[in-house]
Parts: sequence; structure tokens; C-alpha cells
Amino acid sequence: MGWKGWESFKPTPAILQAGEASQASAKLPRVRNARRCWVTAQGAILKAPLDLPDLLVFDSQREARRWLVLREQARLGEIVQLRRQVPYPLNVVRPDGHPETVARWIADFVYFERSGVEVVEDCKGFATEMYRLKRRWFFAQYGFVIKET
Repeated sequence: MGWKGWESFKPTPAILQAGEASQASAKLPRVRNARRCWVTAQGAILKAPLDLPDLLVFDSQREARRWLVLREQARLGEIVQLRRQVPYPLNVVRPDGHPETVARWIADFVYFERSGVEVVEDCKGFATEMYRLKRRWFFAQYGFVIKET
């Protein structure tokens, strides 16, 4: 199978010391897309859940790999206040003038760069019509452009 060996994957010191997301993500092993995967506290990406208390659940391996890169950038101090799965309510104003939450969009990652700029990031393999609608709605309501990785 194409995913064998991911159970024990740990970034090498060269990847961790590189400090550049592009260099680190370029050296990560490639595997077939999966519906869900899990990341341990040590950075191993698993395709099947185990009985470990510190597992993080991700919707895709792309998202799990991006988490490892961002977590390393946070450790190096390149980004701060790294959060994952941040919900944003999408509101409209009713004819009577009261706001109403119609939908919500969940950002994969939200963090601040050293310069103080807030970055809202989403890992996408394919942008669906619903996502494109929510992306436009998010920009109209919050004024942020979503960084797609």
C-alpha cells in the first residue's frame, strides 16, 4: 500500500531546522488522500485511530502535514497564537434589522505572523461551490482573504 511507513514518520532535524514552510513541506512523504487521519504529539501521522489520549483528528493528510509545518513555525517563533478549527458565524440582517446566523464556516488554521497580520488558512484539495460561496461571504463579512493551501 502507498501509506505504509507513516505510522513512524517523524520530521528529520534538517526539516525542523530549515524554518521555511516550503522546504519542510517539500520533504514530507507523499501518500494517497484519506478521509481522516490522526497526528500524535510526536508528529507521527496515522491512518487508523489508536487508543492514545493526545491524538489530533484531521479531515485530510494535507491538513495534517500543514499542521506539522505550522506547529514547527510556531515553535521557532515565526508565527504566534496558532489555533485550529476556528468557527466563524456567517450572518445576515433580517428585514426587521436584526442579525441572524445562517451558516458557519470553520477555518482549518488561524494564526498571527510576526508582523501582527492575522492569517486565516484553509486546506483544500478541491474548492466546492459551497466553499466558494462561504469564502465570498466570509470576505464580505470579516474582510479577510482566506489563504488556501
